Amino acid sequence: MSTREKVKVVKSIMFHYHLRKGENTQYCRIIDKTLSLMPVELDEFFMRDFDAPLDKHWWVGLYSPASYHSYRAKAVDFFINCLRLQRML
Repeated sequence: MSTREKVKVVKSIMFHYHLRKGENTQYCRIIDKTLSLMPVELDEFFMRDFDAPLDKHWWVGLYSPASYHSYRAKAVDFFINCLRLQRML
């Protein structure tokens, strides 16, 4: 699966997570657990990029395009791997 496809999957998962965030469902518990497992640097990046994106280009002053795409790929891969370990994907 390409990084672009993985990003689409993660965006979809996070969209549905926000729709159900107040509910005490297994879906929300798995996402919460996965987010809690992320390393600090990836967690901060993931939150800005997927969880609560205020601006599509928030990263422009902070990262070079190559660094941004590298961090994004790492964050997406980590998130998806954690979900696989929890048997969600």
